[in-house]
Amino acid sequence: MEKDAAGYGRYLCKIFSEAEIADMLAFYQTETGQKMIHKMPEISQESFALTQSLMQDVIPRIKAISRQRSEALNAARQSGE
Repeated sequence: MEKDAAGYGRYLCKIFSEAEIADMLAFYQTETGQKMIHKMPEISQESFALTQSLMQDVIPRIKAISRQRSEALNAARQSGE
């Protein structure tokens, strides 16, 4: 687990400045920050479910567009031969 925590820390250091990390640490020590820590699994699960739902609507459209583009490309290749 320590190895994972260290890797996550290095990842955060690539994104946030030292001051920003200090701000986040201060936030997580507050009552609201503690609530966020405890609610994060629930938030992540709901976010994942919402994203999955959205993707179920989007994927068929992406496939249709991809199929249309592929057909147009194949037609253009055949007419150019």
